[in-house]
Amino acid sequence: TTAKQTLRYKLHQHHHKSQTDGSVVPNTLVIANCQVVKPSVLSCAFRFNEEARSPFVKKYKTIIHPGEVNRIRELPQNMKIVATHTDSPDVLIWDVDAQPNRHAVLGASESRPDLILTGHQDNAEFALDMCPTEPFVLSG
Repeated sequence: TTAKQTLRYKLHQHHHKSQTDGSVVPNTLVIANCQVVKPSVLSCAFRFNEEARSPFVKKYKTIIHPGEVNRIRELPQNMKIVATHTDSPDVLIWDVDAQPNRHAVLGASESRPDLILTGHQDNAEFALDMCPTEPFVLSG
C-alpha cells in the first residue's frame, strides 16, 4: 500500500450506535463510516451544527436488533465483527458486512445474528469487551 492509501485508511473509522425512541419502531444497530479530520484541515467556515448532517459521517448500514443494546464492542482484529449485549444473558455476534441493510419501520422483523453465545446463568448486561490481541469475546 502507498502512504496515501494508509493515511486514507487511518482517517476513516466505523462507528456503531444503537438507537430506540421508546415507541413501537424496532431497536436498531447503526453502522456509520466516520472521517476523522484534523482541526487544521477543517474550513474556518465549517461550524458544528447539531441539527445539520455532518459531511464527515456517512450511514453505512442499519441492523434491526432483537431487544435493547446495552453494550457494543468491535473486534480489533476484524472491524466487521461486532458483539452486542442485551438484557438477556446471551451475547450476539454480528458480521456487519454479511448482514442486509434494513429499514426500521413499524412491524419489521428482527435481523438474525451470525452467532449467539450462551452459557451465562445470570444477566450481566454491561459486562462485554473484546481482547485487544486475540479474537476473544469477554463477558461476565
